[in-house]
Amino acid sequence: MFHLIKEYAERHDIDARPGFSAVNLHFLVVITSRGSFASISRLGEGSRGQRVPGCPQFNLPELKAMGSGARHFLVDSLDVIALLTNKEGEQPDGKQRAKHDGFINLLRDAGQTNPSIALVVSALAGSLTEIQAELRTLRAKPTDKATFAIEDGNNTKWLVQDPSWHSWYRDLRAAITATRMAKGSKGAADGPVKMRCLLTGDLVLPAPTHDKITGLADVGGDTKGDILASFKQQSFQHFGLKKAANSAMSPEAVSLYTTTLDRLLTSAVKIADRKIVYWYQDEHSEMMPDVDPLAYLFTGQTSNEERDQNEGEASEELAEPSQGQRRQAEASAKSVLERIRVGGDGQYLNSGRYVALSISANKPRVVIRDVRVGRFEQLCESTEQWANDLRICKLNGAPLAMPSLNRLVNCTLRERQRGEDFDKWIAPASPAYTSLWNAAMSTSRQNISETIAVQAYQRLRLAMLNGEVADALDDKSKTMKLRRSAYYARIALLKLYLTRREDQTMEVALNEESNSSAYHAGRMLAVFQHVQTLSTGEPNASFLDRYYSAASTTPYQVLPRIWRIALNHLKRIQPRTLREELTDLLSDIHSQIPREIDVCKPLDLADQFQFQLGFFQQQPELPTKFHLIRRVPTKKGYLVRSKSEATIDNLLHAFADAHSDLGINIAYEPSHVEVRGERIRRGGRNESPIRPDWVIQTNKSDRKIVLEHFGMRDRPNYSLRMERKIKAYADAGLVHVQSKDIDSQQLEQATGFLVSTDETDGPNFDSLNERLLVAVTNL
Repeated sequence: MFHLIKEYAERHDIDARPGFSAVNLHFLVVITSRGSFASISRLGEGSRGQRVPGCPQFNLPELKAMGSGARHFLVDSLDVIALLTNKEGEQPDGKQRAKHDGFINLLRDAGQTNPSIALVVSALAGSLTEIQAELRTLRAKPTDKATFAIEDGNNTKWLVQDPSWHSWYRDLRAAITATRMAKGSKGAADGPVKMRCLLTGDLVLPAPTHDKITGLADVGGDTKGDILASFKQQSFQHFGLKKAANSAMSPEAVSLYTTTLDRLLTSAVKIADRKIVYWYQDEHSEMMPDVDPLAYLFTGQTSNEERDQNEGEASEELAEPSQGQRRQAEASAKSVLERIRVGGDGQYLNSGRYVALSISANKPRVVIRDVRVGRFEQLCESTEQWANDLRICKLNGAPLAMPSLNRLVNCTLRERQRGEDFDKWIAPASPAYTSLWNAAMSTSRQNISETIAVQAYQRLRLAMLNGEVADALDDKSKTMKLRRSAYYARIALLKLYLTRREDQTMEVALNEESNSSAYHAGRMLAVFQHVQTLSTGEPNASFLDRYYSAASTTPYQVLPRIWRIALNHLKRIQPRTLREELTDLLSDIHSQIPREIDVCKPLDLADQFQFQLGFFQQQPELPTKFHLIRRVPTKKGYLVRSKSEATIDNLLHAFADAHSDLGINIAYEPSHVEVRGERIRRGGRNESPIRPDWVIQTNKSDRKIVLEHFGMRDRPNYSLRMERKIKAYADAGLVHVQSKDIDSQQLEQATGFLVSTDETDGPNFDSLNERLLVAVTNL
């Protein structure tokens, strides 16, 4: 792992000099060239301030070695620099004054050889009260950090960026280190012993201790930092070696890895109780792909630019991007994978790799939980597989973009209460993250653990029973977005588990041909609930309230009882066409459940998941009054369902008028279409007949032309139904006329013709006449 961090630091030219680090600064105190106070400027925005690299910083052991009151050089908090207190008029205590004196003494020592720093000492001595007043005007906090600059004419020179004091600072640190090394080797005749550096392999004097890594306070760490290589306790020491000698590194190597991890953690992604840092690179240089698969996996954002824009804005639960952003992310990820496969830019990306570290802390130690290194192409493939296996449709039938890993982890937990501590709420999610992370990164479609799937299912059942799902579907509810997102994520997890358990592709939308009886039982419950809602509106106790718990485990005992009640509701539904549609739907679903099934046997776990998936996927496909209303008039005076259908109907009658010698008869939405005396059905003999959009017939032939308008093929549910309908027509012997060229052998065997249109044909459906002419002339 250390060599990966070293490579990253070298490729990014990270300033990892010992004794220097990046610090978030909030104020810049400007001193005149005469040594008086000039002004104070605020740095950055908000509480984060401006991150400034190359600031002198002592580590904790160095501060301890320097004695009481020791402080950093040139950069420190305002309570140390200017004796700023929380309340105006409040006097600093003795401890605060000792720290201030320690800070001033360092500046005074450096000022003996550096005139610019002597000016700072002079200004703090003569203008401290004025500086405090200006800081209070700017509403500065005692904990805010500041540094100094010298005003030289029109230029302002930051002292932390002035290398003139570096030699003094190096000598000071060398003296402190020598004192510490001498204490550490007390009793050894030859003094400190050189050892092989774990990072570079060079023979070095090892650093007595390793520096602390910051940025892990919200994942179990200390606010002051945590140590990756900590050997303070004797139980961690071996072969008589003391402290950091057990992981020997030069001070330069220690500074290199700690500074690099500090920098990486500033842009880390927090998932559950850990943080993820990652980067991309090829064999020789840093790689910056135009799409970021890991960002897409974690948050639904695809680029470092999007992460930077949202940095600091996300809440503890990591704000979810919009559906549009995530759909765009999916398209970007697919385009990159395609370029890798076909060459071009992919030749560069194909040589790339990714590195991802999963980090948390167990105060005061840093814990590296997972290290992953792999090819960038494999990462794109595994991310694409993950997205495909999770993909479902929303309840309105539109495709749902892939839920982020953070949302999937959170959905295995109960709903967080207002004001509840986030860290305590998220703590049980650690196993879920591990399982989901391993499955998402697997190129062999490794499944998530059954325990995680069960957790998601149990949360889903509770949400169904306590009204959270009903609230998720209520657009007026204040918690609608959060609960609906959790509902979708739990369904997606169940689909993922079933897909990878069976090692087969499950449909994104409703699968009317599923071989799972439990799936169809779930569909039936969804239809019953819909029938009751259409009949009575909002009942006091719905079928879900009364029967969901039993139906989801023993559906074949419960559903017959609901069926008898639902029949009474069905009789009251108007209009008749809607009632007939629902009756046909229930008959179709019933035909998919075998008669010889054991009604007493409860569903196993996988079948319970199938039941829930069937219930969910049936809901977007439930017929409503709106879908059955004909509201657009045609030139012939009758109503059709849409403007597109009205345009097509007018074209058909214009075509019939132009070819009046053929005696063309046009029927809109007949109840069925027959071929050789048999009605064309969706599937088997027990399923209801297909209702075509138009059936066209001439007086010169018994064969028919079926015209179907597929107006919403961009929706997965609709697209699947379209494909099944086309297959049913093909099985009945109808030839699909997609152009004016048809094979002569097909013409001889055809029992009829299918002509289809969709929105890609344009608003005027210009190619329809050509295809109709081909079909009519070959009847």
